[in-house]
Amino acid sequence: ATGISTLGSQITVIALPWLILEGSGATWMIGIASAAGVTATLVGGVPAGTSTARLGVWRALLAHELAGALTIALFALVLGLGREVILIPAVLVVSVLLGVIRPILISGATLASADIVSERASLTTINGTVSSVQQIGLVLGQALGGIFITAWGAHAVIWLDAATFVPGGLLFAVASARTRPGRTHDAVATSILAGAKSLLRDHVLRTYAVFAALIS
Repeated sequence: ATGISTLGSQITVIALPWLILEGSGATWMIGIASAAGVTATLVGGVPAGTSTARLGVWRALLAHELAGALTIALFALVLGLGREVILIPAVLVVSVLLGVIRPILISGATLASADIVSERASLTTINGTVSSVQQIGLVLGQALGGIFITAWGAHAVIWLDAATFVPGGLLFAVASARTRPGRTHDAVATSILAGAKSLLRDHVLRTYAVFAALIS
């Protein structure tokens, strides 16, 4: 499910700059949209971890799929209006919203693995498999994005991305229905905030974190 969502998101990553070039030809806006998405991911990392702990991993993943599907579908509807004046603002908003919810999928996939198995060896295997599937989605999504956009157009590809959230949403809905509501983990939230403060205070770690985020 996470692999399908990742694949669809990468298709949109290709479609957004394509839409900017088609609509305005402003290449500098591509950099701004990309920077907005990366910044949103960095800022949304800590709240995403806290929200996942409070909601429970399966409900957090379900929320991610619903939010992603709604964001992309609304964006596709806006594109259907055919008004170039709102294209750039719409791309920026979508870049930020997708960046904000992305950490939920990343952290949720790892926590879901821990929720499924308890043995360390099995957990390592599952985490490795999940990571591999996501990496395949990253690479394959960008390749397919170029092919699909050329064949069908960027607007149709945006709708395709919205559809990729459906399988994950259904699977996570079933999983969340079989689990109890997540408890409020104040200790987890406190630990996350303490870790974030420690990271910000340490110059070396802060520099490394920014560098790692930029090359990811």
